[in-house]
Amino acid sequence: MEKFTGQILLVTGARDSGKTLLCRRVVEIARKANWQVRGLLSPAIIKGDAKVGIGVEDLNSGKRFMLAHLPDENDAKAEIRTDGWIFDNRCVTWCNTVLEQSIPCDLLVIDEVGPLELVQNTGWTTALPAVDSGKFHLALVVVREELLSTLEQRWPKASTITVSTVERIDHMVENIIDVLMTNQELWGK
Repeated sequence: MEKFTGQILLVTGARDSGKTLLCRRVVEIARKANWQVRGLLSPAIIKGDAKVGIGVEDLNSGKRFMLAHLPDENDAKAEIRTDGWIFDNRCVTWCNTVLEQSIPCDLLVIDEVGPLELVQNTGWTTALPAVDSGKFHLALVVVREELLSTLEQRWPKASTITVSTVERIDHMVENIIDVLMTNQELWGK
């Protein structure tokens, strides 16, 4: 049976600081090193200069869907919503299945745990138990700055990295990978 290190890295920062980009870069390097990569990335959907939606990508299958869109007059009865977004119920259900099936793995990415999960107790309800399981070598968990303390309390041994600007991402990714490569001998890669 494989021994997992269960390291958790909370990735936080202001909106549009590059949190998803940092996760994507770590994923690219992990794949080149033949790590088993699982989880979800949630890239912004941009039209012109405006963010008009949130996409979601299964890091195992590569499947992509529209997770959320800006509210309009047809969304009065939407079940899953935040102040700025209306979430597709079918997509959220699919995401929960993906996360449930993501462990065990070498690298687990959850982009992001937010107000749906931590305030409304809806959204990606399988994300927190997946991380709680520790069945991974590293979990990158994206969280908004205003919700960071909730996850730090839940996972007190987690490390936190704050993304401040896109220009710093490559340096931050190098540091993450250096630590992981140093620990690779612990998990038999």
